[in-house]
Amino acid sequence: MPNSRRIRKKRCSNCTRNQKKNVRSMRGVPENNYGEVKKVSSFSLTPTAVNLLKDTSRDLNISTSELLERFARLGAELKDSLRQELVQAKALTEST
Repeated sequence: MPNSRRIRKKRCSNCTRNQKKNVRSMRGVPENNYGEVKKVSSFSLTPTAVNLLKDTSRDLNISTSELLERFARLGAELKDSLRQELVQAKALTEST
């Protein structure tokens, strides 16, 4: 029984690949390029979406959390860019 308990506590190889070696996280201190502390959030996703996120984050060698952060920030930039294009197109059609 003690041997099986040790096996369960063993970390998988994927769990340690994203951790910084010999560096501990400090609560309330941002470790990202955004200068903000991350907070826990919950989202409902289909199993397919979860698997796609995991596969993509594994391929990019970043955490799933960081992948979602980047998607959100790129989405916001894309929205702003599309909004500017729509305003320019509207101004162009109104001037003609």
